[in-house]
Amino acid sequence: MLFAGVAWSAEGYEVGFSDQAGQPDPRVPARRFGGGELPDLVAFLTRIARASGPLGIVVESTNGAVDGFLLAAGLDVYRADPALLDEARASSSPDLVGPRPDFGSVPALALARVAAGQLDSLSKLTTEDGSLTGRYLPPAATFAPPGTELEARGREAGCVKHGPRERPAVALSFDDGPHPVFTNQILEILARYQAQATFFPIGLSASGFGDLLAKAADAGHAVGNHTWSHPYLPDLSAAGLREQIDRTSEAIASAVGTRPSMARPPYGSLTAEVLEKWTGLGFEERIVLWDVDCADWARPGAEAIADKTLKEIQPGSIVLMHDSGGDRSQTVQALPAIIEGCLERGYGLATVPELLGLH
Repeated sequence: MLFAGVAWSAEGYEVGFSDQAGQPDPRVPARRFGGGELPDLVAFLTRIARASGPLGIVVESTNGAVDGFLLAAGLDVYRADPALLDEARASSSPDLVGPRPDFGSVPALALARVAAGQLDSLSKLTTEDGSLTGRYLPPAATFAPPGTELEARGREAGCVKHGPRERPAVALSFDDGPHPVFTNQILEILARYQAQATFFPIGLSASGFGDLLAKAADAGHAVGNHTWSHPYLPDLSAAGLREQIDRTSEAIASAVGTRPSMARPPYGSLTAEVLEKWTGLGFEERIVLWDVDCADWARPGAEAIADKTLKEIQPGSIVLMHDSGGDRSQTVQALPAIIEGCLERGYGLATVPELLGLH
């Protein structure tokens, strides 16, 4: 079996390979891909899998940007968590798995070698749960019951799940982009209905497709921050969290001219510790969650996506959707029915800043 590690950095992605003995495989040298070359990375690994036979691909928990595409391509993907990497570093491979930098993952070859030696210890990702496979995380829509420490921390950090319930308006929001195909298709549909929406891109893609963010902003849509590499935030240090947010906001500002006023944590992965770090770092970006998850990430079919959304929306709702992170053709197909359903119910379509009165 061949193993491929996928690492990330400020420049994009690196893929490294090892054989079952944990040695670099000379048949497949390491490759690098820019932030806008994710489709090329997926195509490359798909070709390798077809040519070499079984291929195990491993990513760090701080890299949630690639698994959806790899899983959609039918590839086997595994997640290496910090505890496992720490164990490898402290025991047999301290020189192999060096300390993870505040910004970036451990090297690609190190991830491949860890998989070769401890594949059974990794979490094999599923299409249904993606990067969160094997982890439980309450839905963001039920985040922080009143009176809990988490609710208090969230209030201190300015965390919101929806807008005013007395206003007949909802906000459609799209995470994980931009994507050269799906984002463009979504922008075309929004333009057809003269509808406004909000996009929460990841920095790796924003750095490669800034023109798409500029196109969205020029059309009147809002743009927020969705971190650089779509990490599981509890696994980040305070310094790592700062880098994820600041670098992404800088990439967005470079594309659209202004720093975003909002940020959305991947998976809604907020804990009291994460919120304490957030507040301590003094971020200006307001944390925006959602109260309606259309579940397009599970690809249940366009009709199911639209039905779930229209069943759950109410005045002030913020709807979670995706314009990248995997095959989003069903999201594109569902969008007209969602927009028409909102309009039939008398709901205007606003950006998140408009809904929250942040302008």
